[in-house]
Amino acid sequence: MIRLTQERARQIAVMAQLLDAKRPLDILDTVSRLGFLQIDPTAAVARSEHLVLWSRLGVQFRPQRMAELIRDRLLFEYRAFIYPAADFPLYKPVMAAWPPEGSRRDWLAANQPFRDYVMAELKARGPLRSRDLEDRAQVGWRSSGWTHERNVSQMLEFLWARGDVAVTRREGNERIWDLASRVLPNEMPEVPATEAKRILAERRLRSLGIARPKSVGDIGTQVEVEGVKGPWVADAELLERPFEGRTALLSPFDRLVYDRERALALFSFDYKLETSRRPNESGAITCSRCCTAIGWWRKPMSKPNGGRASCGYPRCTWSRARLLMTETQRAWSCACWQIG
Repeated sequence: MIRLTQERARQIAVMAQLLDAKRPLDILDTVSRLGFLQIDPTAAVARSEHLVLWSRLGVQFRPQRMAELIRDRLLFEYRAFIYPAADFPLYKPVMAAWPPEGSRRDWLAANQPFRDYVMAELKARGPLRSRDLEDRAQVGWRSSGWTHERNVSQMLEFLWARGDVAVTRREGNERIWDLASRVLPNEMPEVPATEAKRILAERRLRSLGIARPKSVGDIGTQVEVEGVKGPWVADAELLERPFEGRTALLSPFDRLVYDRERALALFSFDYKLETSRRPNESGAITCSRCCTAIGWWRKPMSKPNGGRASCGYPRCTWSRARLLMTETQRAWSCACWQIG
């Protein structure tokens, strides 16, 4: 059993996430080595996927270059992530198995004519925005959340999950849809589901450097971390690599700290992101456009018209935050994430 100091375990995690002194070559190299980028449209400073790339590439990063790589079919967007096009065969088994048993499968089956209409329109007229398609659902989508009766967007999401349609590009935050056969590299050789699962687990460990076995399965080199209970596995290649550090500013959604349990165990670092859907301890609601910045600040307010008001912090990039009345103070307040 290899025993690592906590400092060495941290170094391995940092190197795996390309945050040491040896920077990756470019955007494609970064995404290929990380495995994916998580997309998040919230942008107090910049979009999360842009912050992740900037933290690794520095001043050479240009957001428009990532859009060009997607346009040139070297990267592809699938649901909440951006992947290297070379890895597409690894995700085809996941697409083929979707949806699982349940309401999504039942809804798709009940709306087969609607589904046929969407596919026919994209084939004849695509690429299209969601608003270019009519709502011809035979059965409306039922939800307790914001997707309730959003039948066109839900149909596109479900066909996207199945690999039938794809996002060919974005105009701002708006997705432009087309048939997957025109966007995704379907001509690449298929990979059996069991092999794809194994390869993805290896990629996951490579991008984490060190992880709990439950996260990656039966792969990697077993290690112990000094002062941290429980088993770990590490990427054998990184165990012997020398470390040279640098300073990096991270998004709270950065994969180095995204897993709160792992971040607490390895880095003794804990945090909490308030969202506009969940009140904090005082009954306040965070500004939904500031939540990617660092730190938080609260200021009491008078009751706003219609339940909406400015968060009250001048550096907030979104001046209208949804507020809730507290049960105890009967006062309106807003928690705004700010740059520390």
